[in-house]
Amino acid sequence: MNQYTTRRHMMMAVGAGVLGSVAGCLGSDDTEDSGQTATASQGDDDQSGAQTESPEAIGSEGLVYAFASNRIAMIDPETGEVVDDITDSIDENEWGDVVITHDHSQVFAIEQSLSQVIVINTETRVIDATIDIGPSPVHMYHPKPNEVWVHSDAEGAFYVIDRDTLAVETIVALTGVTLAGTTGLFLTAWHAPTAEALLGTLYGTVLTTKTGLVLFALGIGGVVRFVLLRSLDPTAQGVFGRTQPTPTAPVREDGGESTTLRRVIWGVRIELVVLIGVILLSGMLTSIPTAAVAAGDEGIPQSSIETEHDGGVVELSALPADDANDRLFVHEYEPVIYEATFRDQSGELISSDRTVRLLATHEESDTAIEIDLEETQDGTYATVQALPAHGEWDLRVSGQPEDTFVAEWFELYVIIDHPEHTHDHSHGDLTGEQTPFAGWLGLLGLVVGVIGMVAVSIETIRFGRRQH
Repeated sequence: MNQYTTRRHMMMAVGAGVLGSVAGCLGSDDTEDSGQTATASQGDDDQSGAQTESPEAIGSEGLVYAFASNRIAMIDPETGEVVDDITDSIDENEWGDVVITHDHSQVFAIEQSLSQVIVINTETRVIDATIDIGPSPVHMYHPKPNEVWVHSDAEGAFYVIDRDTLAVETIVALTGVTLAGTTGLFLTAWHAPTAEALLGTLYGTVLTTKTGLVLFALGIGGVVRFVLLRSLDPTAQGVFGRTQPTPTAPVREDGGESTTLRRVIWGVRIELVVLIGVILLSGMLTSIPTAAVAAGDEGIPQSSIETEHDGGVVELSALPADDANDRLFVHEYEPVIYEATFRDQSGELISSDRTVRLLATHEESDTAIEIDLEETQDGTYATVQALPAHGEWDLRVSGQPEDTFVAEWFELYVIIDHPEHTHDHSHGDLTGEQTPFAGWLGLLGLVVGVIGMVAVSIETIRFGRRQH
């Protein structure tokens, strides 16, 4: 402790922006001083992002590393001379904590303005990697020989950097992709409950593609995290104890990346591209009405009621639903596709010059729901909505076909799903049963969720072990 205090005072006397410590005095201390200090001794990494004057192993024993805004200097404390420096990719940098590893082979430094950590190989005196971390990184620690921890003050979270792979470990992405895949499958079963609806419509095709890409990204992430990265770590631990070390590919003599490391890099790149595609498809789904799904004849009843006005006819369809005595029947809390159609007196479809709206009112519970309907490719207007109360509902469809404002009312009855409930309305055979196809999609979503949560649990256990 006295040794650390003396060294700290010495470094502060050097001046702002130039701080260091001598390798021979460190022992096993890996102190980070004022965010701008590190000492180097030995190193064995093989690659650089910002290279100094020589790529071969030249060592850093006895040198002081000083971090300035425009360069990283290596100083001989005996002569006071700068013997080497790193200037590539160093421009107006703002440095935070600096840590030298236990074996003196690497220096980790926080670059605060870009929320990054740079990794310097002390043997070759080059930057091995630049690692993105969370915003407002301040403090850095080296609690384990193979790990460096960086704290993001903005997120209140630690980023754990694996020294072998120079990758940040996190379970957040795995959790997010698992949830996206699970919910995507359940939404597919909801909005496209038949194979015809899934493959024969634009909405079903886009939703299927999005869900498939999410599952593909989940698969890539699993392979990278649990296969490739684990193969790079000869001290990999299993869930319940130590596993057999996995041989790693030797470093190439030309300093290039191993085949496994290249696969990791490409896996991450592919996963990023896939997830960008998922985001784009998600935006596309918001502009495609879910009512674009087709009503097949696999046990899903569709019913329609129409009313006449001076300029033509307004038709309201519901799926799944039944009708009797000019009234629609649906189930309580069941998502129903409502589709409004305007026709002229000759029966031709006509479009609305203003937003088509559906107003649903339930007098008994004093509930009113107003929804904007989306125009579909076939010229109708549609939405998906579940009604939250049983009993009589009044539905109003409003629009402006051919410059004429139209607002027509329809009657609907919501059937309560309690088996003991009976009523004397004749509404036909509205079963509301789930289709086998939707059931299989839901089962697949459940399987993905279980597998994903098991993977998250494994990662959580492994992360928890680092604290003991």
